[in-house]
Amino acid sequence: MEKIAIRAVDIDKTFPNGTRALKNVSIDVPEQQMLSLVGLSGSGKSTFLRIVNGLLPATSGEMQVLGTHMENANRHQTRRIRRDVGFVFQQFGLVGRLTAIENVLTGALGRLRFPRFGVISYPLSLRRQALEQLDRVGMADYAFQRADTLSGGQMQRVAIARSLLQEPKILLADEPVASLDPESSQQVMEV
Repeated sequence: MEKIAIRAVDIDKTFPNGTRALKNVSIDVPEQQMLSLVGLSGSGKSTFLRIVNGLLPATSGEMQVLGTHMENANRHQTRRIRRDVGFVFQQFGLVGRLTAIENVLTGALGRLRFPRFGVISYPLSLRRQALEQLDRVGMADYAFQRADTLSGGQMQRVAIARSLLQEPKILLADEPVASLDPESSQQVMEV
């Protein structure tokens, strides 16, 4: 019997301004499944992903992620889910003044006890892992370059490396290759 990683039952989302983004969305996503949500701009794909990750609450319905009912989750459970669910945002979500490797290292913050400031404050093993993830996405040569000096495609690859360092059980990606050229897109999808 396959285990379900994500279960959505009759998810609705209406924003305070009255915009209804989702209506009666139901889906089961088994573990080890790769799934693409396809739809027009503004059809609710990003909203749905944010509900899965606990960044937005559903207006109604049931969202279950890795066995946790998100609508009833306390702060500790929500934090655990966010640690186990990686998210590659459409707009990258990088901190511009930090280097590429520092941005990647933030993917491990959910596993660490205390806040970190600067590359050297992270354990050596994590710094090595961060460099390995940057290398996987073709960005190792830019590890110590500020994120705000990178191109859009380079920033997207750093954001992907950050999510991979997180070692998530589920990886959500909101248009992960939209800013990439065809060759880089192929490389990222293979990773």
